[in-house]
Amino acid sequence: MKKIIVLILALTFILTAFACTKTENEKPVTTDPNVTTPGVTPPVTTPEITTTEDKTTPDLPDITFNGAKYRVSTRANALSYEVFADETATDIRQQALWERNEAVEDKYGVTIEPIVNQGGGFYDHVTELGVWLRAGDDMYDLSLTYAASCVGLITNGFAVNWLNLKYNDLSKDYWLNDVNDLLTFDDAIYLAVGEMSITTLLNTYAMFYNRSEGNKILNEDDETLTDTIFNAIRNEEWTMDYFISIVNDIYTDMDDVMGPSAGDFYGFSAEALTNLDIWQFAFDIPMIVQDETAGLRSVFNSEKTATMVDKLNDLYWETKGSYISGQCTNAFIQGNVVFHTTWLERCFKDLPDMEENYTILPYPMYDENQEKYLSGVMDNYNVLSVPYTCTNLDMVSVITEALNYESKTRLYPVYYEKSLQSQYNRDPETVEMLDIVMTGRTFDIGTIFGPFLGHMGAMVRTVVGYKNRDFSKYYDSQIEIINSGIEDIMEQYNLNKIVGKE
Repeated sequence: MKKIIVLILALTFILTAFACTKTENEKPVTTDPNVTTPGVTPPVTTPEITTTEDKTTPDLPDITFNGAKYRVSTRANALSYEVFADETATDIRQQALWERNEAVEDKYGVTIEPIVNQGGGFYDHVTELGVWLRAGDDMYDLSLTYAASCVGLITNGFAVNWLNLKYNDLSKDYWLNDVNDLLTFDDAIYLAVGEMSITTLLNTYAMFYNRSEGNKILNEDDETLTDTIFNAIRNEEWTMDYFISIVNDIYTDMDDVMGPSAGDFYGFSAEALTNLDIWQFAFDIPMIVQDETAGLRSVFNSEKTATMVDKLNDLYWETKGSYISGQCTNAFIQGNVVFHTTWLERCFKDLPDMEENYTILPYPMYDENQEKYLSGVMDNYNVLSVPYTCTNLDMVSVITEALNYESKTRLYPVYYEKSLQSQYNRDPETVEMLDIVMTGRTFDIGTIFGPFLGHMGAMVRTVVGYKNRDFSKYYDSQIEIINSGIEDIMEQYNLNKIVGKE
């Protein structure tokens, strides 16, 4: 854990060094005296406003771009999800990706060309983009970058305002308005999320439940744990306190090791790192909010957050039926755990090998007063941005809009309906519970702006990971970074919003 914290701090310094300001002529500059940035005038386009009641289909011109290349910069591990697939692919999701691309390429006369960053580090891709953009190089037209690594594209003035692009309508339902509304500030949005970002689905967290084992656990009325849970969820009684009470009673010593060990049977398992970032979403605790008078404002350090940290410490470290380990997904697959928190991508990779029947459940609510079940998305999902060096904004605007629409109609249904709801559906409740999870999926710009805000999105992970209960003390240690980061972000939103206009 100490190595992780050191890495987080190191990355904070890296991104801070990455930040720079802009001149009055809107050309990125660097504070490094050894780096010279050639002047590059941003491309100009005139926005056209289209009014329509139809939020499901794009308002795009009948146009061809005569074989132009639409260059998409992304990471190697996201390529086959969101950008490129071979025509000979046999996997149904890869086939859908290829068909999506073919439909757009044929209709608009373009070739989708991936530019792949092979670096394995969390910030390698954005670092590569920064090198190109500081030099003013026209290397790509659209980037798909980790949500929690790309704030430097804003603070350096490298990204075009989506609201100034001619053919993009972020109110359409193939854009993710829940997150884009949060990212729109001061008449500008530089990082946007659409259905191209299938990683928002794959990285959505849920509570996984071993139904086979749950069916063996009976209460005093001979009702199975499975029936008890479904009734609690439907009656909106599925709360954190209730969940802890269930987990606490599920533990069996299964091996020859004295006391709790990896070979025992547990009620709940988690690797006490990334998944801890999701509980603030599940409990409806915002990190950053927009204030009409004060701008962006941190509201994370609250009494509710402190109570959440106490509850998480109780569940993770004080509950007999909890097992916290980096290999906990293996324990769930092997049938040694009843409840396990992880992301939906596991359904495609690891969990098909699980012999016992599992069901996806929503996270428990903070308490019975919470209005609905909520969940969050791991910060590895991809956001879209257009570089200020782009020389054909109209082409990029059209193709990006078309790809998001085709992703909504061709790609997403294959992942969600034909895979999660059908191929991996092992019981009739899966669709019902999965819909609850997806309906309650929520976002917070504290995640995306995190590197400039003391890594706010990982604060709960840091505190609870060390079995610490004093969230306020840790938050206060980061308050100067948080306030400074908010000022920088608000300033750059105001400075950059002209890019892309006449």
